Order: sequence, then structure tokens, then C-alpha cells
Amino acid sequence: SVGGHADAVKLLLEHGADPRFTDAEGVTPLMNAAENGTAVVLKLLIESNTAKADEETKGRYVDLVSNTGFTALIIASAHGHSGAIEYLLKDAKADVNAMHETHVTPLMYAAASGHIEAMKLLLDVGKVDVNEQHTNGGTALLEAATGGAGEAMKFLLSRGAKPDLIDLDGVTPLHAVT
Repeated sequence: SVGGHADAVKLLLEHGADPRFTDAEGVTPLMNAAENGTAVVLKLLIESNTAKADEETKGRYVDLVSNTGFTALIIASAHGHSGAIEYLLKDAKADVNAMHETHVTPLMYAAASGHIEAMKLLLDVGKVDVNEQHTNGGTALLEAATGGAGEAMKFLLSRGAKPDLIDLDGVTPLHAVT
């Protein structure tokens, strides 16, 4: 799945491979596929009978969170895979609020890496709050500033990001870029 090999994934699923299998960090094949950004592999995994079979007891496969706080949507956002993000939001109905207890959002990951198209999808399709704060008070704008993503900062400001929000360490976006 991480290689984006749809035929291999399909063959493995047809022969009993369990897409809900996780490694020691709780990472699923879906999360691996999101790293590559191949929407066809994401679809094969999400629509597999095995993934659908126990959603009532184990939760929606598309929204599973790894031990390290990642979902398929967060991973696709961090890598700027717009096609994967669009599939996850529109077709798979991924929950933009499924995340680690630190509440670092897909938008924050996309902003830190300067992925404008990913941010547009998260804001327009995912309807996320541009000023949402994680547990330390940081926002997507602060993450973009910290990551040196100037175009992402401009974009977020044009979409209503508040430049004067201060995190719990007393840091503003202006502090982060200086």
C-alpha cells in the first residue's frame, strides 16, 4: 500500500489480507497508502469487506488514529496529496476531527509543509476552522510560520487566520518567523 501498487493490494485483499492490521505504532495499510497518496489504493482498502465488517465495534476504518496520533487524512495532508485528501473527504467521508489527543489538525500539518491545495480542500470541503488551536494553543498559521511556509501564511491570512493568537508558550506567528 505504501508503494501505491493497486493490483498487489487488490490481490492481497482477495486472498484474505486484513487491511485493519496495524504495526507496533498502530499504523494501518490505509495510513501507509495515504503517505503515497494513491487514491485508488485508499479506495480498495476502505471499501474492502474486512474493513467494513467490524466498524460498529472497532470504529470507522478511515478514521482510525495511530498510537502516534496520525490518521490517513492527517498523513495525506502532511504530504500534500490533494487527490487523496479529496477522496478521503468527499467519498470516504473522513472525519476531520479524528486525531490524537494533542489536537494537531490535518490543516496544521498541511500548513507546516506549505501545501496550499491541501489547505484549500480542508477548508472548503472539510469545513475546518482556520483558527482552531491544538492543546498548546498553536494554530495552522503558527505552524506555517514555524515551518517557514510564507505562501501558506499568506493563504491562511486571506482565509481569516488571526495573526494575533498566542500559544501557551507566548509565541505568535510573528515570533515564529523572526
